[in-house]
Amino acid sequence: MSKKATKKKSRKGIINTVNLIYAVLLIACVIGMIASGAKNNFGNLDTTEDVIWNYLKKEGFTDYSIAGMIGCWTIETHCDPGSIEGDYLPNFPSREKIMKDMNGYCICYLFPYYKRKNLRISRNAYMSHGEYYPGIGIMQLTGPRAYELIHFNRKTKTIDENVYNSDWNSIELQLDFMLHYDRSEEFWESYKKIKPKAGENEEETVKRATEEFFSSYEMPGNHETKYLEPRQESAFNAYKKAVYLVEGEEK
Repeated sequence: MSKKATKKKSRKGIINTVNLIYAVLLIACVIGMIASGAKNNFGNLDTTEDVIWNYLKKEGFTDYSIAGMIGCWTIETHCDPGSIEGDYLPNFPSREKIMKDMNGYCICYLFPYYKRKNLRISRNAYMSHGEYYPGIGIMQLTGPRAYELIHFNRKTKTIDENVYNSDWNSIELQLDFMLHYDRSEEFWESYKKIKPKAGENEEETVKRATEEFFSSYEMPGNHETKYLEPRQESAFNAYKKAVYLVEGEEK
């Protein structure tokens, strides 16, 4: 066999080997995607929404009640657990800088902005232990509740001044705090079981769950349509994505 034929055969063998490796990797990726889909039935939701949905399902919440919560948080913070009140400010400092001095951020940035915009707020609502705390996390916990999240002991489910959660932006931490400290067990046991009433369709149930969460947890006593309706629409969109859609198509 000539050197030219040998070189050609060698090159062909290398190409075949590369193609084989590519095929194996492709198969591995497909298997991984299938395995991921089997583990998680809510892959059409955004990553954080997906974590929220699975976490709350394990806690016994119905699809309707979870959708209501996600609907509220999507409008409030785009379901961003690292959200800090005022992140829309034109001169918004870095999150790292704010974390070092939340009190200073409120005094020098947040409150002056609200004053310029003639927005009335209660500074007392931001005060806890002698300092101001802006709304933080997907729930925009403010003042005392922000302080409690930062000092929440996940093991004892209590507030511990010796604990400092620098990872307060963890969605799991925020959900743990919400369920095991921020509201009574009776409230959650009632809310998590929301299901359709007689003659009520799925959309109506989701909207009812959204209103209950909005007026009882997010903004207690508030039933204003301008705040509620966008949350209800967002909640039903999340419900449809999680329950009915697979890769953008109906089941």
